[in-house]
Amino acid sequence: MTTVNIMRDGKIIKVDASTVENTQTPEQILTEERYQMTCTKAQGKTAIGAEVWAKVLTIADDPEMPWGLKIIIDDAQVWNRLDTDMEALIWAMDLTQEQADDLFRLAMELD
Repeated sequence: MTTVNIMRDGKIIKVDASTVENTQTPEQILTEERYQMTCTKAQGKTAIGAEVWAKVLTIADDPEMPWGLKIIIDDAQVWNRLDTDMEALIWAMDLTQEQADDLFRLAMELD
């Protein structure tokens, strides 16, 4: 039996994957996938490439940029797709939600 983590009533639980496919909407399936999207900073930077990361670093050097975003860019060693901080980093990388999903899918495949 293959299990997956899903969110039910605000709690993450493990369930049989075959039952999830039959009972969840596409939006729910995407949300569940996003809960499981985690990569290291190195994997994320490799997936987005040098050009996009250079833009992020330029943003981080802007004196008008919020301090919290600078800390995320400099210090976050693990990226979790649904973290509030990650939304700020996605914004800094100028990615759509779909592009961010694809970034995580690729990054999680990298060593």
